[in-house]
Amino acid sequence: MKKLRRAPLYFAAAFILALLTVAVLFICPQTKNVSAATNDSYFTHISRYDVTMDVDASRKINITEDITVDFHRNAAMIRDIPVNAGESVKNLSINEITETGELTDVEYNVYYENYEVLRLDIGGDDLKFEEHTYRIKYDYILSSSPEGENTIALAPIGAGNVRTVYDVNVKILLPDGYKDCIAFTQKNGQKIDSFTPESTTESGRTVLTLHVDEIDAGTALRWDLNFNAGVLGYSFDITPYYFVIAIGVLFIIIILIKLLFFNKSILTPVVNFEAPDKMDPLIMGKLIDNKVNSEDITSLIFYWADKGYVKIALPDIKENPGAEPTIIRIAKELPAMSPDYEQAMYKGLFTQGDSVSPSNMAGYFAGTSLRVTKMVNERAKGLYSSMSIGISVIFALLGSIILGLAPLLIGFTVNSALVYFYSFIAVIPALVLYGLCETVAYNKLKNKKSKSILYYCLLGLAVAACAGLYTLLIPNALIPLVPKIILSGLGFAVSAFSVIIVSRTPDYTKKLNDILGFRNFIMLAEKDRLEALIDENPQIYYHVLPYAQVLGVSDKWEDKFKDLTIPPPSWAVNDFYSSYFEFTLINSMIRHSISKINTRLVMKPSSSGLSGGSGSGGRFGGFSGGGHGGGGVSFR
Repeated sequence: MKKLRRAPLYFAAAFILALLTVAVLFICPQTKNVSAATNDSYFTHISRYDVTMDVDASRKINITEDITVDFHRNAAMIRDIPVNAGESVKNLSINEITETGELTDVEYNVYYENYEVLRLDIGGDDLKFEEHTYRIKYDYILSSSPEGENTIALAPIGAGNVRTVYDVNVKILLPDGYKDCIAFTQKNGQKIDSFTPESTTESGRTVLTLHVDEIDAGTALRWDLNFNAGVLGYSFDITPYYFVIAIGVLFIIIILIKLLFFNKSILTPVVNFEAPDKMDPLIMGKLIDNKVNSEDITSLIFYWADKGYVKIALPDIKENPGAEPTIIRIAKELPAMSPDYEQAMYKGLFTQGDSVSPSNMAGYFAGTSLRVTKMVNERAKGLYSSMSIGISVIFALLGSIILGLAPLLIGFTVNSALVYFYSFIAVIPALVLYGLCETVAYNKLKNKKSKSILYYCLLGLAVAACAGLYTLLIPNALIPLVPKIILSGLGFAVSAFSVIIVSRTPDYTKKLNDILGFRNFIMLAEKDRLEALIDENPQIYYHVLPYAQVLGVSDKWEDKFKDLTIPPPSWAVNDFYSSYFEFTLINSMIRHSISKINTRLVMKPSSSGLSGGSGSGGRFGGFSGGGHGGGGVSFR
């Protein structure tokens, strides 16, 4: 009976449980939807966004943005301003607006991100659980019009916002000649809603205003402003051209300094039939291009052979093309009056016996070669005016410093926090160009004219390459493309061109005049004159050969004797006969021997014991929402 009495209670409880289950099934989805709709209230988001755009007919737009952020889980706001469609930003200021409406300082950083946006990182590192309003003011300058010559497309709210933007208020002041506008929201290139802004007049100017309750994340608000033909133009920023002018002034100063103070090293060679001042070919090789090459050192062997200190066994390259020459010591020591570098080389050459071949020299003679080079450089130092070198280096640095200063100082016209130091890397390639140009200038006297022209062309390409790299590294939003190309090209050209200031000392100029006079004789001597010299000295060809080698005209010297009959070299231990055929063969042997010795003479040993010796887009139709401006706001 008790169980029957309780049955209605069980039934009632089951009925109530069923009702609760049904209620949960219907109510839970609704609760979930409400949560999704109010999701932004639990995260950092923009609760109000006021934008004022003062549009000038020159496509210069003064923009003021008051952005109110309700911070929850983030510490700072990031505002990206697109600058990759021909836009630039000037006169940027960032402040916080207090509850009383006063402007106060706020912590922020400004920098370019991937050359596509100017990024404003606003706020400190402490978490905030309060509301802050920031005012961002800047001039937004347009240098292109992909939307049309008579249209300005603006995106007061960009598609880069990561959260819904609430309470949007847009005010646009227009210049005379305004025609009409179309305002709409779009996402991923698709138009969503259209709006009709309210039009009023303010101080004689047309003013458009629009209020939108909310704009979803990733959605842009775009305005296409149409004007009468001929109304719109472009503003011209002369600032980068001040640096171009400064570079041009450097060019003029370099030329004036050269003409007024360092113009006394002009060469006026007079033909000489003998090496001047009993100069040996090694020191002559140093003086002709201000460096000691392996062929300069090799020339001493043939110089000593001509003087009878050594003999050379030339290989029969017809029978054995890989054979090497053998250098045989005749004099135990060089005369006491011989220069110290000759003495050192002679002793070093024959440290392992009275005869030596190139393969024997490899490995042990490199140290001697380095010591000889050092001694020759020490003896022939001070060839150029130290003052001229110092001044030329200063101008080379000035050219690169202007390249470094231009982005830095122009960055200050954007905002004082935009400190662009990367451009000073230009100093490195500028000094490299200076060194290359100096090397080409030193070798100018030794190189053939065609070779010098080739080197100068390569230097021009190097200047262009450095300018191209500079152009790529500096954002167009900072320095527009055209003045940037001109500036970088002239800047690196100044660094290379400043080498012309480097001037020889009077004593070096005199020595070079004598050397070049001797080289002119080697290059220009006529057959009749050579025949007379052969009568006076049958060994004249071999006497001059080591000098022709270091002066880079041995081929011309050889060509002049092909039709003449001369005896074989007195220093050759082989048996030869005087004939045109054998002269050609002898010269082939000599050239082969010089090549072998040059290859082996300064080769270092295989052991190491030897020492010594010298982000998001902003393109039109992309991230900004299809118009200039926009960008977006994110948080960190």
